[in-house]
Amino acid sequence: MNAADGTGTVNVVESAATDARDARSRIDRFLAGRGVPPHEAAVVPLTGDASDRRYFRVLTRNGPSQVLAVHPGPIAFDQLAFANVARLLAAMPVPAPRILGHSDTPCRTWAT
Repeated sequence: MNAADGTGTVNVVESAATDARDARSRIDRFLAGRGVPPHEAAVVPLTGDASDRRYFRVLTRNGPSQVLAVHPGPIAFDQLAFANVARLLAAMPVPAPRILGHSDTPCRTWAT
């Protein structure tokens, strides 16, 4: 129930702000674990798709921009269709984005 108006509605603005803070905290931990100090990376939200993933462009001073997908819950990376397709494309002589890393918990995929 929304305490402000007693209607039982969810405060979408507060929920979105909490989700954004949680996503940024998870991104910062992920980047730090890969040797990228969070204060050296600009993280820009990207327009999502119809899934529950959220996408971010990570810009650093000394490298190309990269895309980070944040999943809402734990993932089984090896069972994701795009991970299998990425492995197939990597074996072929075609230009395709590479998956640079992932974390099943707390659920991120880093690609270029």
